[in-house]
Amino acid sequence: MVRPLLNHKRQLPARELATEPTHLNNVIRHKSRTTDRQQSNNQYNTILSIKSVNNSSVSLDYAKKSFYRAFTAVFGKVGRVASDNVVAELLKTKCLPILLYGLEACPLTKTQLKSLNYAVSSSFRKIFNASSNDIVYSCRHMFNFAEIENILCIKKRKFWQKYCLLDDIVCALCRNQADIELAS
Repeated sequence: MVRPLLNHKRQLPARELATEPTHLNNVIRHKSRTTDRQQSNNQYNTILSIKSVNNSSVSLDYAKKSFYRAFTAVFGKVGRVASDNVVAELLKTKCLPILLYGLEACPLTKTQLKSLNYAVSSSFRKIFNASSNDIVYSCRHMFNFAEIENILCIKKRKFWQKYCLLDDIVCALCRNQADIELAS
């Protein structure tokens, strides 16, 4: 017997909905809301989310959102009071690791790398009140702020070197991939 929902605002518990096949979509929606709420309360949220397993594509939305949040917090606190040198150094030491966390283990496309570079460049635009890409490039060069592709290349090399040193059965299975990555 299928019971109609009397109050649309009230959510039935998942165990009650699971017995009713007509409300399968509500079960899925109910479970996804619960996990979203749990994730927002969890201080150890995952930075990366996998879009597709077949294509090995990674979503960088959360990483960029966290980077912008960190930069806004830093810039809001020190902003125009501190020198540009200090703000750029804080960007490099406090905000950039948030953006690049875990990316050495992920395959990234050129579009994703450009997106990460844009996030950093927009922060430099905000620091120096610059609208031109040439000015942003000069500022990044002056403060020794490399392109994201170069930073990730160094991080990947360190990651694969440490990975090859591990004496684990899972690492042994993937050692060929590590050798290929180190050779390139």
